Amino acid sequence: MGRDRRPRMNPGVGYIGSGNKTSVFTRRSKLPFAKIKKVYGEELERLKQDQIQQNFSFKKLTEKERLEIKERVKDQIIKERRKELIIWIITFLLAFCFFAFVRYLILMK
Repeated sequence: MGRDRRPRMNPGVGYIGSGNKTSVFTRRSKLPFAKIKKVYGEELERLKQDQIQQNFSFKKLTEKERLEIKERVKDQIIKERRKELIIWIITFLLAFCFFAFVRYLILMK
């Protein structure tokens, strides 16, 4: 393949945005979060140390508490399933009514 003999266009020619400044569209992208240390300073380091020093001790649950939690979760799941079922039924009925109405309009013509 032969090389194109036309001269190369300057990247600033024909570009309308940013006041036609070449420095805007030829610059390199900046690293994300490069200024985070400058903005937050030592606060970030302090937060990291606080997270490391936390003690994650969990309370042992009794059998009664476990059953109560289990029942609450079951009740919540049942309520969510009922909501979903009601939504599906309403959607189906609305779609059926819409199609019946459209069919009625078509038959009336």
